[in-house]
Amino acid sequence: MLKRILYLLFGGLSNLLYHVSLPDSLWKGSTFQDEPREVLIRVYGQTHGEGALEALITESVIFTLLSERGLGPKLHGIFPGGRIEQYINARPLLTKELADENLSVLIAQKMAAIHSMEVRFCLF
Repeated sequence: MLKRILYLLFGGLSNLLYHVSLPDSLWKGSTFQDEPREVLIRVYGQTHGEGALEALITESVIFTLLSERGLGPKLHGIFPGGRIEQYINARPLLTKELADENLSVLIAQKMAAIHSMEVRFCLF
């Protein structure tokens, strides 16, 4: 009997987020051990309104660049209306955790790396 392998996650602002994983019975002995066992499927939410399509394209390009440079989840694929990302089993930080000096330094270092990226865009 297969376990439930698709979960709707909460926390996306306008996207639908699904956690998809292969059960042990399909993973063990699979010839695709190089492929991810679990992924996040992001189905884009609202894409109407002035500049919505441009914002979606910009966000997708930035996500791809961050993924390629190891500063974000790995991008596994894209499809019309969404993308497939690395699933990271995590939770939002609590307010008291954000006050932790060591953690704040790590966050600042990551943000500095992101903001110091050299990115060249060619706008038509």
